Amino acid sequence: MNDGNAQQNSAGSFGQTLSRIAATTLKLIGARFDQAIVELELEIHNAVAALIWGIALVATACLALGFLGLLVVIAFWDSHPLLAALGVALVFGLLAVVAALRVRRAMGSQGTAIAGVRGEVAADLAALERHRDASGS
Repeated sequence: MNDGNAQQNSAGSFGQTLSRIAATTLKLIGARFDQAIVELELEIHNAVAALIWGIALVATACLALGFLGLLVVIAFWDSHPLLAALGVALVFGLLAVVAALRVRRAMGSQGTAIAGVRGEVAADLAALERHRDASGS
């Protein structure tokens, strides 16, 4: 009779242990999912803000450079009109190349939106492995 009770208690404690593990796992997944959503929202917000400011920057810079180029061409119209126009075009072309190279470098150096979450999940898995190894030994 005692063997039956011991097996029931053992099975019950095993079931409780599995329930606690499942609950902890679900809480961990839920926390990481919430963190991923928050980070994704922040990335979207930052991208939209950068896009709006980038559009404003490009528009105002184009106007400023256009008027500056026009000023140079008008200033040298009497003496060297073609040379002034060519100089303005070369400067604008050089600025475009520099801007394109900087954008290309900036786009290549950015990480993914959820790199922090991946790191946290990897740390959690490593901690679980350490815990399992310590309790298994």
